[in-house]
Amino acid sequence: MLVPSGHSADALRQTILEHFDMSLGSGLGRLADKVFRIGHLGDFNDLMLAGTLSGIRWGSASQACLIGAAASTPRSTISPATG
Repeated sequence: MLVPSGHSADALRQTILEHFDMSLGSGLGRLADKVFRIGHLGDFNDLMLAGTLSGIRWGSASQACLIGAAASTPRSTISPATG
């Protein structure tokens, strides 16, 4: 996934790893620090994909680096519950 200009894909990946324990792949070559990759090993179902996309939305919202449809969604609707 391409992050908006002026944002670091590597910093976003680190935030998502630290806060949501989800590891995303880095961009390679000329795409380094501009994109991240969603990868999986073995079975990957719809619920797992929904969780992955939610982690990306929450992580990007925490860095004001909204991606795709998240950019048009109010931040309050994509923040994780706290408790």
